Amino acid sequence: MTRAGSISVLVAVLAAAGCTTPAQPGLPTRQPTTDTSSTTANPKTAVEAAYDEYWKVEHMIMQLPESEWRAAMGKVSADPQLGRVVDGLRSLRSQSLTLYGSVTSRVSSVDIAGDRATLRDCQDASKAGQADAATGKAKTVGVLRSPVEATLDRGNDGSWRVTSLSYPGGTC
Repeated sequence: MTRAGSISVLVAVLAAAGCTTPAQPGLPTRQPTTDTSSTTANPKTAVEAAYDEYWKVEHMIMQLPESEWRAAMGKVSADPQLGRVVDGLRSLRSQSLTLYGSVTSRVSSVDIAGDRATLRDCQDASKAGQADAATGKAKTVGVLRSPVEATLDRGNDGSWRVTSLSYPGGTC
């Protein structure tokens, strides 16, 4: 698999990271905490919660055995994003890299049409990036304002899951 073909997560982290010099390395642990189901009274709130949960899970997933990645990511994402992120994580691991830190969402809009939502975010990834898996030393650090567009689909179980991420470029 080519480097370009393997990576939603790698593209996501690199796009958000901007490949700048890291200020504070580390590998904090984060546990998923949010219910991503659509049972919330406000559907936009449920979509935002599912989106935030996606990033929490993605940034802690490499602490799990690789055999558990797809199931864990499947709680917050669905194909094609699910396949992209698992492939990207494998690519990172094969390069002895891991993810560190966390991102902060600044959602500017959520549009819902039936069981599909489009979310626009001006993500703060300045406390996240890639690190050496053995030493924990940060290799990249994200940028403060990174435009992200996400598509989320509501599954048969009522939960919203990220199905695609794009990085339109520019500033926000």
